[in-house]
Amino acid sequence: MRITLFLSSCLLLAGAHAAEVKRVDARTIAFDGSITAGDAAKLAQAWAPGTTLLRVTSVGGSSEEAMIMGRFIHDKGLDIEIVRGCASSCANYMFPAARHKTITPGAILGYHGTGYLTELAGVDSLREDLLAGGMAPDEVKKQLPGLHDYVVRIARMEQEFTRYIGLNPQFYRDFKTVAEKGDALDKQYAAQKATFLWWPSARRLEQCYGIRNVNDQARPAALESTGHAFVTKGAFLLVGDQFLAGCGS
Repeated sequence: MRITLFLSSCLLLAGAHAAEVKRVDARTIAFDGSITAGDAAKLAQAWAPGTTLLRVTSVGGSSEEAMIMGRFIHDKGLDIEIVRGCASSCANYMFPAARHKTITPGAILGYHGTGYLTELAGVDSLREDLLAGGMAPDEVKKQLPGLHDYVVRIARMEQEFTRYIGLNPQFYRDFKTVAEKGDALDKQYAAQKATFLWWPSARRLEQCYGIRNVNDQARPAALESTGHAFVTKGAFLLVGDQFLAGCGS
C-alpha cells in the first residue's frame, strides 16, 4: 500500500482544468472541479457579505491552493456542503476548515494521504510513485529534487495549517496506520483497480481531531458493520476506523 501517492498525484494534476467557481444565490458559492493554482483567488472574488455556504464537488488537486482556500473558509466562517464527493486535498484542507460540514446523500468523503506522510516516506518512495504514475525515468531523475523540495514545503505548510484552524495534527498521520493495516484488504480488490480511501466517522473526526459539526448523511453503514464498502461507480474502496486505536493511544 503506497502512502505517498496522494501528493505525487497532485503534482501530476498540474495541467488539469481549474474548478468552476460561481455564485448560486445570495448565501451560496459552488466549487466544482480539480483544485489548481488561482482557485483561491476565484473563491475570494466570488465571496460577498452574506455568503455562508460553500457547495463543493472536488477530487482534490493542489495541496497548497487547498490550504489557502481552507484558511479563507475558516476566516469567513463558511459552512461546507459536499455534493458528489470531496477527496484528497479537498478532504484534507477545505472540509475541516469549515464551520458546519454536511456530506449529502450519495456523496463521498475520502482521504488517501497527506503532505506529512509523503515527506515521512522519503525520496525513494516519491520516486517509485512518480514512476508508477507513468513519468519516464529520465524525467523522474530530472524532476525529483525539485519535487522533493516541494514536498518538504507542503509538509511545513500543513503543520502551520493545523495550528491556524485548531486541528489535531494526528488527523494527518493516522492514514499511515489505515493504509498499512488495510493492505490485505486493498489486495482483495486489486482486480478492480480500486482507489483506497479512508472515510472517518463523524464521531472520530470530532473526538480525535477536533473536526466538529459534521452532519454525515452519506457514510455507508457497512463502514461500521464490516469496516469497508466498495463503490462500483468510480471503483472506490472505502474503509472506516477499524484499523485505528482510540484517541491518544
